[in-house]
Amino acid sequence: MHDWITILISVIALGFSVAAYFRGRNIDLQNQVYLKKLEAYSDVIGEFFKLLKILGDVRDEAEELITGDKAFMNIVKLNELGDKIDFEIDQIHKEIGLRSIYFSEELIAEIMNYLDTLYGEIDMKNSENPIEDINSIIDFQTQELEKLITKMRNEIGLNEMNRKLLKRVEKGDFKNLI
Repeated sequence: MHDWITILISVIALGFSVAAYFRGRNIDLQNQVYLKKLEAYSDVIGEFFKLLKILGDVRDEAEELITGDKAFMNIVKLNELGDKIDFEIDQIHKEIGLRSIYFSEELIAEIMNYLDTLYGEIDMKNSENPIEDINSIIDFQTQELEKLITKMRNEIGLNEMNRKLLKRVEKGDFKNLI
């Protein structure tokens, strides 16, 4: 009789051990996927910040180039700045393509819609104030990009994760940080 009870307890213990093992593997997989997703978001946001820097460079150089003495050379430099923007847009497209598995369909659509708004040119000949037009476009693009980055941060739950990490640090609990 005691043998059956021992066997039954052993089988139950084995069942719990197997369940705990698979649950642990599932949690490990979820953590790995989250870390990959976090890396993908980070890379794309990094490309967005490069784009913001380029837009800032355009803002800084545009007035000097438009009002400068060497009109033809300045047009060439403005075109080079436009090429830098186009290159960075292409880099973001590439990052999205490489990492699209980690983004929701809605977020990919928003990013692509935003990138499409970056293409275009300012009609310098018909503009009353091309500097003001450039500044207005860059301000709008910067605001839209900041909104998009906030949506990306919200989708991955960075604010919530940071809040939880701070609580753990305050308590001194450094186990299972992710």
